[in-house]
Amino acid sequence: MRCTAERSRQGVDIVVPIEERWYRVDVAESGGRWRMTGPTEAGNRQFVLSDPDGYLWRPFRDLGTRPLAIEPRGGSGHGSALGADPIRVRKIRSSGRTQ
Repeated sequence: MRCTAERSRQGVDIVVPIEERWYRVDVAESGGRWRMTGPTEAGNRQFVLSDPDGYLWRPFRDLGTRPLAIEPRGGSGHGSALGADPIRVRKIRSSGRTQ
């Protein structure tokens, strides 16, 4: 409750609670972060906050990549592994543009 009261006092709201999310990426050519080609998933552990100025903040930890997992219909698309990378923060305008 203390965290909720502190966020309210500062005018910060949690828009999306912490979650693990895997995004589909079709990799045409390997290199850099992409070690394999074809259907791949890139994972994040993330949450979204809104500040008093209307900006959305999405701190995240990179979970890495994995081959595309075929899930039954209605699958969650969420993974379970945590990466060791430091948490990164992206500032996103309400219009959806990344800064």
